[in-house]
Amino acid sequence: MSGLYSYTPTGDVTGARRLTFYQSTLFSPPMLDYLLPYSSVLDVGVGNGRHYKLWLEHFDTVWGIDKSVKNHFADLPVTHIVSDFETYEFNRTFDVVAFICSFYLFRNKKKIFSKALSLADHLIVIVDDVKWEDRKCGSSCYNLDDILSEFGLGRKRYIERKIGTRFSFIQVKKEL
Repeated sequence: MSGLYSYTPTGDVTGARRLTFYQSTLFSPPMLDYLLPYSSVLDVGVGNGRHYKLWLEHFDTVWGIDKSVKNHFADLPVTHIVSDFETYEFNRTFDVVAFICSFYLFRNKKKIFSKALSLADHLIVIVDDVKWEDRKCGSSCYNLDDILSEFGLGRKRYIERKIGTRFSFIQVKKEL
């Protein structure tokens, strides 16, 4: 599994979805309103950890997992795991589980979503290119609504049309 972008010496990407893009979208109202009540996050497919700075502005506990990229931001107070999300055994749950342009990389998306559901206490966030819901995109495509319906869930969705990014917020209902 590898991402679409190259990293700059500062750890950001060379593509359109730079950190400034996420600051002005995911980490701004109204989307930030979904995240603010929570204090812990797991970023799945975190890459080199470039989103850590953004998460740390709003969360007390930040974890990330990526099987192929080491943490470029080792000086930050985060837990960075170099491992495969599908097989890694977590010893805790998180308020939020996030996939920022990484969900499409997994082959068995229902299995991955099920694992995310078991780890998320309140919210799952999936940020992806809108093209991944195009049935012509090959093995990476998926219909998130089809996956969610199998779990009895829906989503709030925002689409940033300039570069075609979809933000999905899935509220998790945990049994007590």
